[in-house]
Amino acid sequence: MKIDLETKPEESFRQLPVLSISGRDYNWNEILAWADSSLYLKDTFGYLSNTEKVFELSGELNAQELQNASNQFRYSQNLITTEETQKWLDKRLLNQDDLFTYLYRMLGDQQFDLEVQSVEAWFEKVEMPSREIWSELHFNNTFDTLIRAFSSRVIALEKNPSESTDVESVHYKSDEAACLENAYIELAEKLCTSENLQQCYKENELDFLEINYETLLFDTLNQAREAWCCLNYDKQSYAEIAKDTNCTHNEDTAFVKDLPSSLKPHFITTSEKEILQPIMFQHDNKYHVIKICKKNELPFDSEKIQKQIREVILADYFFSSDIDRSIQLINWRVDYNS
Repeated sequence: MKIDLETKPEESFRQLPVLSISGRDYNWNEILAWADSSLYLKDTFGYLSNTEKVFELSGELNAQELQNASNQFRYSQNLITTEETQKWLDKRLLNQDDLFTYLYRMLGDQQFDLEVQSVEAWFEKVEMPSREIWSELHFNNTFDTLIRAFSSRVIALEKNPSESTDVESVHYKSDEAACLENAYIELAEKLCTSENLQQCYKENELDFLEINYETLLFDTLNQAREAWCCLNYDKQSYAEIAKDTNCTHNEDTAFVKDLPSSLKPHFITTSEKEILQPIMFQHDNKYHVIKICKKNELPFDSEKIQKQIREVILADYFFSSDIDRSIQLINWRVDYNS
């Protein structure tokens, strides 16, 4: 597939085929229509419209901060060289301009007191809003989450056809949903045999380690370091520091497989009750002080582990590129003439 990123108009980009389910292709416009009607991307739309004014103020952004943000993004994606970064962008139909647009928005949102803007006005003002949304989702690592949510909704329509919205009724007919549901069930039964479940568990046993952890979120590195010292040396509790500093305090549980790749080594190698050094998370621009509370090695035959293994098997199947499957992402890699 050849996509001209320089001259392709908004209308054509919306027609970009993204997902194929049982032979039926869904384009970017259909996925956006569902996301809009279901309010799935409400926060993303709001963020893009509210930060549009950043580009009028971009001259006030510090060049060194911009470079640091660029480096931080590359390291978070394990992109060491310029060539690796370019390949990452190419694979997602993105370019360097998209990256710096993303960085401008992120830094401007941190530094400027931006007023809430109209989402409708933003869609009318921007030349290619669908492309901007596409870019933002990829840089924030939420594109696959959207695709999975959309796929699940299409498949579930047969179960509750009366709950379909007007947009869904137009794009995703019930007879298609019935076919999709049956195909999904048959696929799950075919793939998730007892032998495949055991093999997946054996090959990815560390990924199924369940970890309970606490987190404190801070705006600056100095605040995070001070809290880390209080936790380690003064033996204050997370709840006490959260109360004293009015910072956000979360208690969470996650399987290793669901953690960002950059965090997995830290969570696996850190002992229980140990506190990690402050870590900057790009998705919320906060410094996280994380304590590993408990690690749970759940038995293979537990219902929770069985569910997690099935998710891994099906996810690998859906998003691999070398297998004939009923649900798949369409390859939209750019073919450059030069």
